Amino acid sequence: MDKEMYRPVNKLADLELALKKSMNQLMDIKVAFAEEMTKRKRIEQELQKIKTNTIHVQEEERKRLSRNLHDGIGQNLYSHLITINRLLSEMDHPLLQLMEKEATELIEEVREISWELRPSVLDDLGLVPAIRSLLARYSEHYMIDVYFECVLNRRLEINIELTIYRIIQEALTNVRKYAEVLAATVTVREMTDTIRVMIEDNGKGFDLENQSLGVGLFSMDERARTVNGELFIHAAPGKGTKIILEIPIF
Repeated sequence: MDKEMYRPVNKLADLELALKKSMNQLMDIKVAFAEEMTKRKRIEQELQKIKTNTIHVQEEERKRLSRNLHDGIGQNLYSHLITINRLLSEMDHPLLQLMEKEATELIEEVREISWELRPSVLDDLGLVPAIRSLLARYSEHYMIDVYFECVLNRRLEINIELTIYRIIQEALTNVRKYAEVLAATVTVREMTDTIRVMIEDNGKGFDLENQSLGVGLFSMDERARTVNGELFIHAAPGKGTKIILEIPIF
Protein backbone atom coordinates (compact mmCIF):
# COMPACT_ATOMS: atom_id res chain seq x y z
CA MET A 1 0.00 0.00 0.00
CA ASP A 2 2.82 2.39 0.94
CA LYS A 3 4.72 1.60 -2.26
CA GLU A 4 1.65 2.41 -4.38
CA MET A 5 1.26 5.76 -2.65
CA TYR A 6 4.92 6.79 -3.13
CA ARG A 7 5.18 5.78 -6.78
CA PRO A 8 3.19 8.83 -8.15
CA VAL A 9 5.10 11.11 -5.82
CA ASN A 10 8.42 9.82 -7.18
CA LYS A 11 7.23 10.27 -10.75
CA LEU A 12 6.23 13.88 -10.00
CA ALA A 13 9.62 14.56 -8.47
CA ASP A 14 11.35 13.09 -11.53
CA LEU A 15 9.18 15.25 -13.80
CA GLU A 16 10.00 18.39 -11.83
CA LEU A 17 13.71 17.52 -11.98
CA ALA A 18 13.57 16.97 -15.75
CA LEU A 19 11.64 20.22 -16.21
CA LYS A 20 14.18 22.12 -14.13
CA LYS A 21 17.01 20.60 -16.16
CA SER A 22 15.30 21.63 -19.41
CA MET A 23 14.76 25.16 -18.12
CA ASN A 24 18.43 25.41 -17.19
CA GLN A 25 19.41 24.22 -20.66
CA LEU A 26 17.10 26.78 -22.26
CA MET A 27 18.61 29.49 -20.07
CA ASP A 28 22.12 28.41 -21.10
CA ILE A 29 21.08 28.55 -24.77
CA LYS A 30 19.53 31.99 -24.26
CA VAL A 31 22.69 33.31 -22.59
CA ALA A 32 24.90 31.81 -25.30
CA PHE A 33 22.67 33.33 -28.01
CA ALA A 34 22.78 36.76 -26.33
CA GLU A 35 26.57 36.54 -26.06
CA GLU A 36 26.83 35.54 -29.72
CA MET A 37 24.61 38.43 -30.81
CA THR A 38 26.63 40.86 -28.71
CA LYS A 39 29.84 39.50 -30.21
CA ARG A 40 28.43 39.76 -33.73
CA LYS A 41 27.24 43.32 -33.12
CA ARG A 42 30.67 44.27 -31.79
CA ILE A 43 32.34 42.76 -34.87
CA GLU A 44 29.93 44.65 -37.17
CA GLN A 45 30.70 47.89 -35.33
CA GLU A 46 34.43 47.26 -35.68
CA LEU A 47 34.06 46.53 -39.40
CA GLN A 48 32.06 49.73 -39.89
CA LYS A 49 34.72 51.67 -37.99
CA ILE A 50 37.41 50.22 -40.26
CA LYS A 51 35.39 51.14 -43.37
CA THR A 52 34.83 54.67 -42.06
CA ASN A 53 38.52 55.13 -41.29
CA THR A 54 39.48 53.75 -44.72
CA ILE A 55 37.22 56.26 -46.49
CA HIS A 56 38.59 59.07 -44.29
CA VAL A 57 42.20 58.14 -45.13
CA GLN A 58 41.34 57.96 -48.84
CA GLU A 59 39.73 61.39 -48.77
CA GLU A 60 42.66 62.94 -46.92
CA GLU A 61 45.05 61.46 -49.49
CA ARG A 62 42.86 62.79 -52.31
CA LYS A 63 42.96 66.22 -50.69
CA ARG A 64 46.74 66.14 -50.35
CA LEU A 65 47.27 65.04 -53.95
CA SER A 66 44.81 67.64 -55.21
CA ARG A 67 46.61 70.45 -53.38
CA ASN A 68 50.01 69.23 -54.57
CA LEU A 69 48.85 69.10 -58.18
CA HIS A 70 47.31 72.56 -57.99
CA ASP A 71 50.05 74.30 -56.00
CA GLY A 72 53.00 72.34 -57.42
CA ILE A 73 52.76 71.09 -61.00
CA GLY A 74 49.93 73.46 -61.88
CA GLN A 75 51.82 76.57 -60.76
CA ASN A 76 55.02 75.44 -62.50
CA LEU A 77 53.15 74.91 -65.75
CA TYR A 78 51.53 78.32 -65.42
CA SER A 79 54.97 79.92 -64.94
CA HIS A 80 56.22 78.19 -68.09
CA LEU A 81 53.16 79.43 -69.97
CA ILE A 82 53.93 83.02 -68.94
CA THR A 83 57.52 82.61 -70.15
CA ILE A 84 56.31 81.19 -73.48
CA ASN A 85 53.87 84.09 -73.92
CA ARG A 86 56.68 86.61 -73.29
CA LEU A 87 58.79 84.91 -75.94
CA LEU A 88 55.83 84.96 -78.34
CA SER A 89 55.43 88.69 -77.78
CA GLU A 90 59.03 89.15 -78.95
CA MET A 91 59.06 86.65 -81.81
CA ASP A 92 56.40 84.63 -83.59
CA HIS A 93 57.52 81.06 -84.16
CA PRO A 94 55.47 77.86 -84.87
CA LEU A 95 57.39 75.94 -82.19
CA LEU A 96 56.53 78.54 -79.54
CA GLN A 97 52.89 78.46 -80.63
CA LEU A 98 52.89 74.67 -80.25
CA MET A 99 54.50 74.96 -76.81
CA GLU A 100 51.85 77.48 -75.76
CA LYS A 101 49.06 75.17 -76.93
CA GLU A 102 50.51 72.13 -75.16
CA ALA A 103 51.16 74.04 -71.93
CA THR A 104 47.59 75.36 -71.91
CA GLU A 105 46.20 71.85 -72.44
CA LEU A 106 48.41 70.43 -69.68
CA ILE A 107 47.26 73.13 -67.24
CA GLU A 108 43.63 72.29 -68.01
CA GLU A 109 44.26 68.56 -67.53
CA VAL A 110 46.00 69.13 -64.19
CA ARG A 111 43.11 71.34 -63.03
CA GLU A 112 40.60 68.66 -64.06
CA ILE A 113 42.47 65.89 -62.22
CA SER A 114 42.90 68.09 -59.16
CA TRP A 115 39.18 68.93 -59.17
CA GLU A 116 38.19 65.28 -59.55
CA LEU A 117 40.40 64.29 -56.63
CA ARG A 118 39.02 66.94 -54.26
CA PRO A 119 37.44 70.22 -55.37
CA SER A 120 38.97 73.02 -53.30
CA VAL A 121 35.66 74.88 -53.39
CA LEU A 122 34.19 72.20 -51.11
CA ASP A 123 36.70 72.93 -48.35
CA ASP A 124 36.87 76.67 -48.94
CA LEU A 125 33.24 77.63 -49.61
CA GLY A 126 31.13 74.62 -48.63
CA LEU A 127 28.72 72.08 -50.02
CA VAL A 128 26.29 74.20 -52.04
CA PRO A 129 28.92 76.07 -54.14
CA ALA A 130 30.72 72.74 -54.66
CA ILE A 131 27.53 71.09 -55.95
CA ARG A 132 26.83 74.02 -58.28
CA SER A 133 30.36 73.77 -59.65
CA LEU A 134 29.99 70.00 -60.10
CA LEU A 135 26.68 70.35 -61.95
CA ALA A 136 28.02 73.09 -64.22
CA ARG A 137 31.02 70.98 -65.23
CA TYR A 138 28.87 67.88 -65.59
CA SER A 139 26.36 69.58 -67.89
CA GLU A 140 29.14 71.13 -69.98
CA HIS A 141 31.00 67.84 -70.43
CA TYR A 142 28.11 65.43 -70.93
CA MET A 143 25.32 67.63 -72.30
CA ILE A 144 22.90 66.56 -69.55
CA ASP A 145 20.95 69.35 -67.87
CA VAL A 146 20.74 68.97 -64.10
CA TYR A 147 18.09 70.94 -62.22
CA PHE A 148 19.22 71.84 -58.72
CA GLU A 149 16.89 72.65 -55.84
CA CYS A 150 18.45 73.48 -52.49
CA VAL A 151 17.04 74.41 -49.10
CA LEU A 152 20.19 74.55 -47.01
CA ASN A 153 21.44 77.81 -45.54
CA ARG A 154 24.37 76.71 -43.44
CA ARG A 155 27.51 74.64 -43.53
CA LEU A 156 27.52 71.10 -42.20
CA GLU A 157 30.32 69.02 -40.74
CA ILE A 158 32.93 68.43 -43.45
CA ASN A 159 32.50 64.64 -43.37
CA ILE A 160 28.74 65.05 -43.98
CA GLU A 161 29.30 67.59 -46.77
CA LEU A 162 31.87 65.29 -48.36
CA THR A 163 29.52 62.28 -48.15
CA ILE A 164 26.68 64.20 -49.80
CA TYR A 165 29.00 65.51 -52.52
CA ARG A 166 30.47 62.09 -53.33
CA ILE A 167 27.08 60.38 -53.44
CA ILE A 168 25.70 63.04 -55.80
CA GLN A 169 28.84 62.68 -57.92
CA GLU A 170 28.52 58.89 -58.10
CA ALA A 171 24.77 59.00 -58.76
CA LEU A 172 25.27 61.40 -61.67
CA THR A 173 27.98 59.13 -63.05
CA ASN A 174 25.38 56.34 -63.12
CA VAL A 175 22.90 58.67 -64.84
CA ARG A 176 25.49 59.42 -67.53
CA LYS A 177 26.40 55.77 -68.05
CA TYR A 178 23.05 54.02 -67.88
CA ALA A 179 19.99 56.28 -67.81
CA GLU A 180 20.08 57.53 -71.42
CA VAL A 181 18.50 60.89 -70.56
CA LEU A 182 19.11 64.55 -71.31
CA ALA A 183 18.09 65.82 -67.87
CA ALA A 184 18.21 64.91 -64.18
CA THR A 185 17.28 66.53 -60.86
CA VAL A 186 19.26 67.01 -57.65
CA THR A 187 17.53 68.16 -54.47
CA VAL A 188 19.12 68.97 -51.12
CA ARG A 189 16.73 69.82 -48.32
CA GLU A 190 17.29 70.48 -44.63
CA MET A 191 14.42 69.17 -42.51
CA THR A 192 13.87 69.25 -38.75
CA ASP A 193 16.49 66.67 -37.82
CA THR A 194 17.52 65.29 -41.20
CA ILE A 195 19.31 66.28 -44.39
CA ARG A 196 17.55 64.70 -47.36
CA VAL A 197 19.28 64.43 -50.73
CA MET A 198 17.53 63.14 -53.85
CA ILE A 199 18.99 62.40 -57.28
CA GLU A 200 16.34 61.51 -59.83
CA ASP A 201 16.09 60.77 -63.54
CA ASN A 202 13.35 59.54 -65.86
CA GLY A 203 15.56 57.21 -67.85
CA LYS A 204 15.84 53.47 -68.43
CA GLY A 205 15.74 52.46 -64.78
CA PHE A 206 16.38 48.85 -63.78
CA ASP A 207 14.82 45.92 -61.94
CA LEU A 208 15.84 46.13 -58.29
CA GLU A 209 14.66 42.61 -57.47
CA ASN A 210 16.46 40.81 -60.27
CA GLN A 211 19.60 42.92 -60.59
CA SER A 212 22.40 43.06 -58.05
CA LEU A 213 23.72 46.42 -56.93
CA GLY A 214 26.78 47.58 -58.82
CA VAL A 215 29.99 48.94 -57.34
CA GLY A 216 28.72 52.51 -57.56
CA LEU A 217 25.52 51.90 -55.59
CA PHE A 218 27.38 49.75 -53.07
CA SER A 219 29.95 52.52 -52.59
CA MET A 220 27.18 55.08 -52.04
CA ASP A 221 25.58 52.87 -49.39
CA GLU A 222 28.91 52.42 -47.60
CA ARG A 223 29.51 56.16 -47.60
CA ALA A 224 26.03 56.82 -46.20
CA ARG A 225 26.71 54.46 -43.30
CA THR A 226 29.88 56.33 -42.32
CA VAL A 227 27.72 59.30 -41.23
CA ASN A 228 24.88 57.16 -39.80
CA GLY A 229 22.84 57.83 -42.92
CA GLU A 230 20.54 55.63 -44.97
CA LEU A 231 20.38 55.18 -48.72
CA PHE A 232 17.11 54.31 -50.45
CA ILE A 233 16.91 53.25 -54.08
CA HIS A 234 13.71 53.33 -56.10
CA ALA A 235 13.87 52.06 -59.68
CA ALA A 236 11.84 50.23 -62.28
CA PRO A 237 12.47 49.37 -65.94
CA GLY A 238 11.43 52.28 -68.13
CA LYS A 239 10.46 54.44 -65.14
CA GLY A 240 13.78 55.94 -64.14
CA THR A 241 15.77 55.84 -60.93
CA LYS A 242 15.50 57.79 -57.70
CA ILE A 243 18.21 57.71 -55.05
CA ILE A 244 17.41 59.19 -51.65
CA LEU A 245 20.00 59.86 -48.96
CA GLU A 246 18.91 60.73 -45.43
CA ILE A 247 21.45 61.84 -42.83
CA PRO A 248 20.48 62.65 -39.23
CA ILE A 249 21.68 66.00 -37.88
CA PHE A 250 21.69 67.18 -34.28
